[in-house]
Amino acid sequence: MGVRRRDNLLSYPVKRDLRRCESGIFHKIAHMKTGIDIQAAIGRPTGVGRYAASLVRELARIGGSERYRLFYFDFMRRGCGLEIDDPRFEFTPIRFMPGRCYEALSENLGRPDISLFTGRCDLYHFPNFIIPPLKRGKAVVTVHDLSFARFPEYAEARNLRRLRKRFLYSLERADTIITISEFSKRELMELYGVSPDRINVIHLGVSAPGCAAFEKPLPARYFLFVGTIEPRKNLGTLLDAWRIVKSRKPGWAFKLLIAGGHGWNCEPAEVQARKKGLAGDVIMLDYVTHENISALYRPAEALIFPSVYEGFGLPPLEAMACGTPVIASTAPAIPEIVGDAALLFDPYNHEEIADALVRIAEDRELRADLVRRGFERVKLFGWRKTAELTLELYRKLLQ
Repeated sequence: MGVRRRDNLLSYPVKRDLRRCESGIFHKIAHMKTGIDIQAAIGRPTGVGRYAASLVRELARIGGSERYRLFYFDFMRRGCGLEIDDPRFEFTPIRFMPGRCYEALSENLGRPDISLFTGRCDLYHFPNFIIPPLKRGKAVVTVHDLSFARFPEYAEARNLRRLRKRFLYSLERADTIITISEFSKRELMELYGVSPDRINVIHLGVSAPGCAAFEKPLPARYFLFVGTIEPRKNLGTLLDAWRIVKSRKPGWAFKLLIAGGHGWNCEPAEVQARKKGLAGDVIMLDYVTHENISALYRPAEALIFPSVYEGFGLPPLEAMACGTPVIASTAPAIPEIVGDAALLFDPYNHEEIADALVRIAEDRELRADLVRRGFERVKLFGWRKTAELTLELYRKLLQ
């Protein structure tokens, strides 16, 4: 008498019913709709906006039967700038109320329900910290960092007020929370007591660098700073370190190129440079689009990233992808992201920053090693992987 195969232990009718059940689940998921808030991707997107736009583009490239509704406030009818030629994606601009009016209502009154404007979805993803009033449907929120809780003095007053009013609700309302680093996950657990089972770490990705030439003439030799000019980006300390280097190296021929708009609670870069006697050393480019930024990375001596706090930090990975050495601070969560592919320094130590600048300028072997390590490091981060893990999370919630 032969040994029965394990898969024959189920009778045919039972196996048939299981297949029907499984097929029915996937059919149901395929006809559900996921709403994604793409507000941060409108206008002049920074890190969060890049995340939202890249996630949506990669979800479209992955394919599948899922349906999506991309919603955003567009009272001035400027459009969103995202082009996705996929019938599964439906753009839903909200045009009868400015976004700031809705923010004020939701902060102060806890209404109206966002689904009244977006239409009913089975799942909503809010990529920018806050879940607005929402009574029905599953909800995912992405928390990028907790700088507003760790360093409230660095936060814009309006944004801080909004987060203090709505962040706890967002954590409680979320069916699951995405963070972009293990560090931010630990911060959520420590500061807000969120259970680790509710937190999913999904790293950001790095896009393939472009090859376009920059539209303006660039200095022959320069270090590059990329980021909005705000207190936690630590530009003032970098300028102090730059002044130390100039005192040590009278023939210092480098310029400091700054690509980033002026933020809040911080003097403009030009003013800071002038006060420190470095007006001739600093070139301010204001905001540079992602499409053009690689033209700045490639010729740079190095990217200098002196932040005192980050939830992730995209510019170091972007620089590595362009073959540019990276000098970065040891502030959280930067070492987690850059690994051994960057020269690290204490963000509060002017002398350490000055030493790092000089080492990169003078040590060709070090530069070549960092470039090699950088190319290897960026292989670990891709927007495709970000989207695949996020889609897996959507499907799990919709089952």
